Amino acid sequence: MGDTTRGGQSRSERRRAQAGVGTLILLIALLLIAAIAAGVFLNVSQVFQGQSEETSEAVREQLTGEVSVVATTGNVTTVDGTTGVDRVRFILTVGGSGQRLAIDETLVVWAGPDGSYQLTAAGDPDNPASIDGSEFAYVVEQDNDGSAPIVNARSDRIAVVVRVGSFGTDAVVEPGDAVSVTFVTPDGSQTVARISVPQSVSGRDSVVL
Repeated sequence: MGDTTRGGQSRSERRRAQAGVGTLILLIALLLIAAIAAGVFLNVSQVFQGQSEETSEAVREQLTGEVSVVATTGNVTTVDGTTGVDRVRFILTVGGSGQRLAIDETLVVWAGPDGSYQLTAAGDPDNPASIDGSEFAYVVEQDNDGSAPIVNARSDRIAVVVRVGSFGTDAVVEPGDAVSVTFVTPDGSQTVARISVPQSVSGRDSVVL
């Protein structure tokens, strides 16, 4: 006779059934462990992603900033019988504390009566008389930590000089004319300065714009 139990089930069949149950329990345990591990991995990934975004945002805040125009003046001269402003001087600083911008990587978009022009920093920025074509010069006026051409403090002052006769068709901006000047920083921030030449400039060397 075979090896049977009271229910008519052989011991071998019972052992196989127990082994099957054990395998099923082991499989369920492995699935639970895998699910827990996946949840932990997802949480860790989200934490690192959040930290990375915060770090990137902090770096952007440190490396970018808006231009703040402190003052604007124009040099008055006469060219070919026409008196007007041939050179415009903008005194600039950063728009807020903790910001940092590079003047030598900033674009100046000049939109005047004779058209619109995009100006970049000159190769010899300290000599406004040498700028040619679509360029602007810049001169450091105040820089306590020697960071120029990086402007990183509200106390910093850099003069951006645009020579009207180096681009376009007009040698001067005539009395009564208006110009829109947009400063575009490397991060894309834009600051617009609108200037106009007074109706009377005769007998004056410079005017406030």
